Amino acid sequence: MKDLFPFPEKSEAKLALIVVILLGYLLYYFIGFSILLKIFRGQFNSVLVTSDAGSLCPEVYVTAQVPKWLFQNGSQWVYVNVNNKSSQSMDIDLLISFPTSKDFQNVFALPSFYKDNVVENKLAFGTVDAGSSKDGRILLVTSDQNIYLDEIVFSLYCGQYSDSRISSVAGSVEISPGGALVHSILENILLPPWANGVIPFIALFSVYFVEKIISR
Repeated sequence: MKDLFPFPEKSEAKLALIVVILLGYLLYYFIGFSILLKIFRGQFNSVLVTSDAGSLCPEVYVTAQVPKWLFQNGSQWVYVNVNNKSSQSMDIDLLISFPTSKDFQNVFALPSFYKDNVVENKLAFGTVDAGSSKDGRILLVTSDQNIYLDEIVFSLYCGQYSDSRISSVAGSVEISPGGALVHSILENILLPPWANGVIPFIALFSVYFVEKIISR
């Protein structure tokens, strides 16, 4: 039964496991985290959505982080921030769509599973207080076709007004299995909260196998 789970047997190895886990957390959060976060941020194209002349929502600003690389038949998150710089609170919804060219018909935006986010392409932020901001995310889903994106349409709804803004992506969004794999590993394994479980897991196997080697 012991062999089914790689746990150290000797007391010295168990103590070493605790020390390795603590050192792993210290190295990760003091050195590794900032490096990995910088690499992860480099996996996105920034989209700064500015107001057009005559905008009905002139003091609401939108910033989106759009992934550079996608899997075919895969998905990645688009992270969105809305900043209400007006003097009054307002309910803000954001619809994301793409120009109707051949490539853009192969991409869909699905809602994240929060309250009120149940409509395709819609990101509901709810009430955003004056002078404050809110973050949200929406899932970008691709078909089995190659794609190339360089433009996104944001339809901003603030209170009773609507304001459609077309924004260029600062770079391209396209299919790349290698790039999308790196993105997914960083997002789902190497960054918190998942990294908090990965570190003890690696430490456990490392100490276990070192103990086995020394015991031979």
